[in-house]
Amino acid sequence: MVSRKWLRIALLCLVLCYMLAYLGEVAFAASNTDLAEKKGIEGLFKKKDTAADPRAPNKTQKFVGVASFFVMIVVVKYL
Repeated sequence: MVSRKWLRIALLCLVLCYMLAYLGEVAFAASNTDLAEKKGIEGLFKKKDTAADPRAPNKTQKFVGVASFFVMIVVVKYL
């Protein structure tokens, strides 16, 4: 019974490693786009013409991003 449990755990770890390796390769290929030209948070929040870059976040997306940090702090502190 115990050996089956360890076998299942090992199989689950292998599947997880395979998934991470596959998604990592996809993420590496996607990082070569011109989205990587924005340098950090200051590149996203810098004032510029929004018509020039349609992928730039709008005000609601920025608010959700900043508010998520406060939500994370509350969740870690009280849960």
